[in-house]
Amino acid sequence: MKVKGSQRITKEHLSHCYNSNILNKLAQFSHTISPGWAEIIYINSFEGEFNLRDYVLGWVSSTILNQHGFSLTLIEKALMKFPDCKINNLLLEMKQYSIKRIKRNVFLLKFFPSAIEKISKLLKIA
Repeated sequence: MKVKGSQRITKEHLSHCYNSNILNKLAQFSHTISPGWAEIIYINSFEGEFNLRDYVLGWVSSTILNQHGFSLTLIEKALMKFPDCKINNLLLEMKQYSIKRIKRNVFLLKFFPSAIEKISKLLKIA
């Protein structure tokens, strides 16, 4: 969930803070955003009966959303359910792509913010 909103300060009030337009703009972007709405994306859990097209579209959607673990799960389900399909080689390539992206995220230190958060909670650092 991504919480979005706007700054609750008018340009008139900002102009009282600084005489410079550049500093007013910087102050505007430095001001805390007040929550106003949230964006939520839901991906089907794929429990039940689905055809090959559903699995492939689910893989594409979850890959676009960088949900590579779920992409891998979907493509493995498709490979098990449709082992002799005409596009089996494509499904294997899709599986390899998901595995590469999962490995890439480790090397890009995508885990780092989560690790810092957990260490902060352990040490009770705000």
